[in-house]
Amino acid sequence: MIRSTILSLLGLLSVCSSSAFAEDKYSEIKFEYHQSPKDIPITIAMSKKIHLILVDIPLDKVCLAISKTHGIEIRINERALDDVGLSTDTPINFSCASAIRLDTALQVILNELDLTYRLDHGTLVISTPEDVESNCYVRYYHLAESFNHPKVTAELLSRFITNLIEPESWEVLGGPGAITPVLQGLVVRQTFQNQQRVSRFLNVHAKLLKEISENPANRKKLQVHQFSPFYDVTLQNALNRIMDAVIFSKTELAQVATAIDKAADIRIVIDKRALDDVGISAENTVTIEFKKGHSVRHVLSRLLDTLDLTIREQGDILLITTPEEAESNLILRVYPLTGPPILEEKNQAQWLKAITATISPESWESLGGPGEIGYDPSIHALVVSQTSELHADIFQLLSHALNSNYSHKPSASTEKSKSIKKISPIQLPQIISKPQTSDPVAPPENPGNPCGGIAPPDPFGN
Repeated sequence: MIRSTILSLLGLLSVCSSSAFAEDKYSEIKFEYHQSPKDIPITIAMSKKIHLILVDIPLDKVCLAISKTHGIEIRINERALDDVGLSTDTPINFSCASAIRLDTALQVILNELDLTYRLDHGTLVISTPEDVESNCYVRYYHLAESFNHPKVTAELLSRFITNLIEPESWEVLGGPGAITPVLQGLVVRQTFQNQQRVSRFLNVHAKLLKEISENPANRKKLQVHQFSPFYDVTLQNALNRIMDAVIFSKTELAQVATAIDKAADIRIVIDKRALDDVGISAENTVTIEFKKGHSVRHVLSRLLDTLDLTIREQGDILLITTPEEAESNLILRVYPLTGPPILEEKNQAQWLKAITATISPESWESLGGPGEIGYDPSIHALVVSQTSELHADIFQLLSHALNSNYSHKPSASTEKSKSIKKISPIQLPQIISKPQTSDPVAPPENPGNPCGGIAPPDPFGN
């Protein structure tokens, strides 16, 4: 009986040969973050894509199927699960219309149960966040090459890491993580997931430092880099695509998500646990209209506003969730600034002030929100931790400023718009796609035109 159950489940795990690492220009990790070389094959396997459809499948059988399909040794910490009232036969329900990365799927599945995972010398351990935090490990990141730059110090990098990478996970705020300068590097104690983020930050920082040192005048357009190891370019491009005229009339959220998923080729998942916490379900209905010409991101944003929900990018999927959940899982991105007056260091205090004062002011740390922003003089870049939607606003603001500065040259956003116009508008199924009678009111733009000011030594402008 057990064997037949596993075989039927294996049939639902369609493995794709492609790996998101191959599409990532920063796939070559310079700073090793694994606790053991035995953990590296697990990370590689977790980057593969699978197609999951799970209906009331026990957790242990899901783990066994994944283990057999991907050759990963998986262990469930039964004692830790028992402490929070869960067991190995807890039923799992998860489906996604398209194939997604295994690590993304596993994170979403475990998050529904308030669980997570860690790597332990070649074994993937399913456990509670408390257990994972009590099993942090230490890595040394050798940074002699970066420290050779006159504006790069251990204190600068440490402040960016602890302020922008899961701030509550560091001992300063009562978490288990610690960071200490040693010789020409940093010693970091953290969880596996946060060691990944630290490694990514240092890797991208080193690449940008080399870029600006070799050719400081080479930046002609705004290029955004994300520090997440799971950043998916295809998802970003899909969010910027243009939709045809549509109307949603008393349409269930689950049906809306499925329709946009198929039409725009975006893998959309509903965060059921987060929605349950605020008394909303996938059966809640939506009524809203849009004329032809709006981006997928805009349509989703305005549509979810009616339910007081939002979107959160997680790996190669788009999660429909609550604002509270999105704010507890911020995205870290770096915005390398371009030529004067954007690039000039004397203007950076004004840029920090302009962004935090005009783009959802209450969402920033200075007013009690979760968002953080700092200026790194060594790479002439803004480093920002914020939600997906506010990152879009920041990019729009900086693109607008860049376009005003180089009016004779098209900006990155302008070039993107031109390429988008060549693509046929996305059409939703006819059952919910009709011409619109009125255009929703879009929020006013924040042009932002700060000038002057001297950047203080504190990278966060305090």
